[in-house]
Amino acid sequence: MGPKFKYSYEDLKNIASKYKTVPEFRKNDYPAYQAAYYRGILGDIIKDLERGGSKFQKIIYVCIS
Repeated sequence: MGPKFKYSYEDLKNIASKYKTVPEFRKNDYPAYQAAYYRGILGDIIKDLERGGSKFQKIIYVCIS
């Protein structure tokens, strides 16, 4: 018998779909975010969300790199 999880894959997908950005998901539903991360399915769960963060900082990072 496999391990029992508080959230199913579908539960995590539905929870993440409530949010527009990854930082918003992480901030407002950290237990679900953490569960997806530790189960190795975070990439699948957040693939439809915007990555978030400051676009200005991203531009600076690309220019410096």
